[in-house]
Amino acid sequence: MSGLGLSRFGRLRFEPAEEARFVQDSKAARQTHFLISGIFSLVAFNLFLLSDWMMVPDRFELALRLRLVVYTPVALFFLVVCWRFREFVLGLPAAVTEWVAMIGGVFAAFCLVTVLLLTDSPYAGMYRCGLLPILVFGTLVMRFRFQLAVVFCGCIIALHLLTVWGAQGAPSPYPELEVPMFLLLLMVAFYTLAMNFRTEAEERLRFQRKERAAALRRELEASQARLEALSRQDALTGVPNRRRFDEVAWQCWQRHHQTGEQLAVMLLDVDHFKAFNDHHGHPAGDQCLRLVAKALQDTLASGDGTLARWGGEEFIVLL
Repeated sequence: MSGLGLSRFGRLRFEPAEEARFVQDSKAARQTHFLISGIFSLVAFNLFLLSDWMMVPDRFELALRLRLVVYTPVALFFLVVCWRFREFVLGLPAAVTEWVAMIGGVFAAFCLVTVLLLTDSPYAGMYRCGLLPILVFGTLVMRFRFQLAVVFCGCIIALHLLTVWGAQGAPSPYPELEVPMFLLLLMVAFYTLAMNFRTEAEERLRFQRKERAAALRRELEASQARLEALSRQDALTGVPNRRRFDEVAWQCWQRHHQTGEQLAVMLLDVDHFKAFNDHHGHPAGDQCLRLVAKALQDTLASGDGTLARWGGEEFIVLL
């Protein structure tokens, strides 16, 4: 991927100017993605109240308050702001939206950890598996930028270890599952980060291809415009050629029929040009035609007229 590199810490990046264009180009789409994903994540987050009721019944009331009274209103506030004040949010730096979304995921995990640290349920170890869908949702569904996804996974793993430390000495029917569950979390984090990295790399590659296609299209349009201009310009003198004169004359003739505007045509021939050309040579003859064309253009500069080279040493003027 030409132009796409990795920083020292593994963050995908372009050169600064191209990176700024990439961020700006994807800002609106990512805001919409965060908004839609956030709605679904909020519904899914509250559906896990069923697991709270079944696995940590002694702290179900706490879980209910954390999910419905604390997390849900805060999440709804940010979702409504993103929806109702879209233009304002788009005006903020893209990193603000990215960090708010990532912190929201960590906050959801912290709600679960709070219950884990306070419950006496023997099934608390299994309840800890609720961190897995939060991790997967952040890295693959919300698709945080890779650098933030690494920070997010680090936070989830740290919270998992915090719950393990807090559960020391508590009764558990399956103590032998602690290590496999932690290894499972590490493997899921690794695999989802790999997919997150690949997804962002492909997104950046598509952007790069789109930019190159747009640049080629602009170059082609500019070349076509130059060719179009050249096709209507005399190469030697730089004044319009006969083709361009015919177009202007036709337009003026049509306007004459509509408005009665008066027209006049002058055909000018450079006297003794052949003898001058034969005696002084073609380069001098070419220079002579250029000077004649410039003198005519200077004369017409203050008036409303069209000068063109009619052919050879002949010029035509439409007034």
